[in-house]
Amino acid sequence: MSTATATLTARRDRVGRDSGRPSFATLTRVELRKTVDTRAGFWLLAVIALLTVAIVLLTLLTGHDHSLRAVMSGAIEPSATLLPIIGILLVTSEFSQRTALSTFALVPQRNRVLAAKLAAGTILALLALLLCCVVSSIGVLAYGTSLGDALVLPGWASGQIVFYVIGSMIGGIAFGALLRSPALAIVLSFVLPLGVVALGALKAITDVVAWIDTTVSWGNLSEHSFDVTEWGRALVTLLVWVLVPLAAAAWQLRRADIH
Repeated sequence: MSTATATLTARRDRVGRDSGRPSFATLTRVELRKTVDTRAGFWLLAVIALLTVAIVLLTLLTGHDHSLRAVMSGAIEPSATLLPIIGILLVTSEFSQRTALSTFALVPQRNRVLAAKLAAGTILALLALLLCCVVSSIGVLAYGTSLGDALVLPGWASGQIVFYVIGSMIGGIAFGALLRSPALAIVLSFVLPLGVVALGALKAITDVVAWIDTTVSWGNLSEHSFDVTEWGRALVTLLVWVLVPLAAAAWQLRRADIH
């Protein structure tokens, strides 16, 4: 066989192998479907939707500020709190239900699967934000606010709300990928932030804890306008609670013995 023929055959074989690999869009679509395929995922999404509607109604009936920003700042809390649990289950179900072996056999690039889960989580978070925006706008309009005022959301509020919800979702996926146990990841995702809040009661380290306390650094994003210090706290919190666990999870996943 000539060198040219051998090269052509090798190229054809390589193209054949590559064509059988699922695209990233396909992987993302599969991971997105996994969020509603289980009972836990379906009911968590249903609870998020119901709580969003309930909080909008309570805010309009009992609150003093009926602007879209004020209503949405409460409406996003169910998404910011419960979406991370869906993110945890999206990753840990691969190990608790022993589907990881078949998943990584079909897609050997493990971090590619993790990236697809992150993309699916981001899309789900954006859909939840869209739901919050629609429900809040309808509620504000129904309360009697003019159309122009009902649809006005300051630019700083939009960006900070998106950061808050997507950051929370990705943090859940990072915790799930790092711990790979649904019960442990869910418990620690609530216990560790509460432990940080408790540390904040110590006057000697109150200022330091404020930089990693999600209730302070992220919770304020939906309530206050752009502030360099608050964004600094938000980014430090993102590093501690999301980026570091995610990097550790990606490193661990590449070297883990999947069985």
